[in-house]
Amino acid sequence: MEKRQFETLRIRLERQRQEARQFLSRFKRETGSLEQDVPQDSADRSVIHLSQESLFEQASQRQQILRRVERAMQRMDEGSFGVCAECGKDIPLRRLEVLPWTQYCVHCQEMIERGEERGSSRVERNGEGLRRTG
Repeated sequence: MEKRQFETLRIRLERQRQEARQFLSRFKRETGSLEQDVPQDSADRSVIHLSQESLFEQASQRQQILRRVERAMQRMDEGSFGVCAECGKDIPLRRLEVLPWTQYCVHCQEMIERGEERGSSRVERNGEGLRRTG
């Protein structure tokens, strides 16, 4: 990967990290204000509960993205960014442009999703990446 492409991806990841952090900061403020509003009407309480559930789901998704982005930036610092964590081959630039936080090439990602065998052990996806069983 050329240095210019690498830097473009780093800037994109930094922007995504900043956006996720801003969203999570806003989330904390908004949930605090929702909790302060204690309506007397059951319909109003239902609307607030639905709003809270939606915010919590969005926050969970942003936290997940933030963790992935930060791990990708760590791999950049370590020099392993753009290399598949499973097979060690380069991840194509087009894949990195779409999913800059990805750790796996398409082939290995498909194997993970199907839970297929690789070598003598089964490759499974856990919350943070791959786990070998068997």
